[in-house]
Amino acid sequence: MPVNDDIFLGDSGQSIHSFQNLLQETGIILENDFLARKAAFSGKTPQELKEILKHDVFLPAKGLGSLNTLRLTGQWILPHLVNVASTDYMAHLHCASLTDSVIAELLLSVYNQSMDSWDQAPMATELELHVLREMAALAGLPTGTDGVFTSGGSQSNLMGVVLAREDYCTRVLNHDIRKQGLPPQFSQFRIYTSEVAHFSIEKSAQLLGLGFRTVRPVPADKQKKMSIEHLRIMIAEDLAQGNIPIAVSATAGTTDFGSIDPLDEIRKICDEYKIWMHTDAAYGGGLIISDTYKNRLKGMELSDSVTIDLHKMFMQPVSCSVFFLKDPSLFKLLEIHADYLNREEEEDEGYTHLVGRSLATTRRFDALKVWMSFKSLGKDVLSKYIESTLETALAVYEYLTEAKCFEAVTRPELSSLVFRYLTAMSEEKNEFINITIRKKLIHEKGIVIGQTRINGKTFLKMTMLNPKISFDSIKKLLTEIEVMAAELII
Repeated sequence: MPVNDDIFLGDSGQSIHSFQNLLQETGIILENDFLARKAAFSGKTPQELKEILKHDVFLPAKGLGSLNTLRLTGQWILPHLVNVASTDYMAHLHCASLTDSVIAELLLSVYNQSMDSWDQAPMATELELHVLREMAALAGLPTGTDGVFTSGGSQSNLMGVVLAREDYCTRVLNHDIRKQGLPPQFSQFRIYTSEVAHFSIEKSAQLLGLGFRTVRPVPADKQKKMSIEHLRIMIAEDLAQGNIPIAVSATAGTTDFGSIDPLDEIRKICDEYKIWMHTDAAYGGGLIISDTYKNRLKGMELSDSVTIDLHKMFMQPVSCSVFFLKDPSLFKLLEIHADYLNREEEEDEGYTHLVGRSLATTRRFDALKVWMSFKSLGKDVLSKYIESTLETALAVYEYLTEAKCFEAVTRPELSSLVFRYLTAMSEEKNEFINITIRKKLIHEKGIVIGQTRINGKTFLKMTMLNPKISFDSIKKLLTEIEVMAAELII
């Protein structure tokens, strides 16, 4: 059966012409929905969305064709996607995308490089290595630091935990997990992280066969930072019980609060006990390009490994994260050679096969969108965008502390703010009011904010990653919340 030229994006005139027509139609659809829709969400309930798809024929006997399928997508699917570019979207660490990065996404999808072996991605490999070196320098990490792009903070944090475990077993126990499996002492391993740290540290322990009990949550102080005093006590307790501390995972920007642990002090403790220090700066890593706020990350440069997400404060489309390793020779602990992929003799000739430093084999060419957007905007513009989100969050916090009907949890170090509407009524009534407000905002107003729990109480959360979000727009939202709450109190 002959293959139509426009089935694949290739080198025929028909293929390019068809692609250009689809791009033009895509622009019309985006103009009519994405650009015209201020609300972050259509407001549909789960049941209503299921109804839209109820009669869908997933694989029709005869295809609809590209243009008809695109139009159907614009009719059924796109209007009910969350519009993360809207200033009414503040639920999660999920950002609006820079235009340059969206164009890069199209290009990297068209060229479809696979970032595992050099012959699949020659220039892409060299650009990823270049971007990683430059970013490590921006972050103030030691000369020689190297890294790899990952799918997100969870994968980057998993790599940190993997290498902490591998390093300890190799360096202290003279035990090669790759060949021998887990050592007899594995059940005694202990990893410390803040009680408000991202769940991916516990998830990593689970995936590695260490179990949740390996991860010890360290109490946080009133500013939601890891308590150094409690960390010392817990390590001493574990040593007295015959357990084996192998790592501390510090957080530079907790998911809910944006709090930054005392990184300098954590490094001192890690040095004292000769254990690994990983810093999860998936959120707060955006400060590396801010001359005003970079000092809040002081101590991160002392870490053995670091996570920084670019699909948060750097406004890149998902997915885009990097993992940095102070001693890149330790990547060998992850490496397996395959004759069909990463031949050792080629590496001696200067061919870099990135699969040797990654948990994944096939990976996307995400470095392209970082390089293009950094080149386009420059440090001055990009840093101002990032700094403005912190300043908006602080202004909103000060407003909330003066308002009688709101309770704010902590002064923000980044751009997240946790708060709740508070009445003099029972806690049960306060729970009902705050939970109901969030759902009413989603389904009646198309406004999407977050929700979390602190000491068993429900709180609301605004994550202001979008530099277009203003103090005035948040004040308007808070007034809307007050009106909703008043109706629920009656």
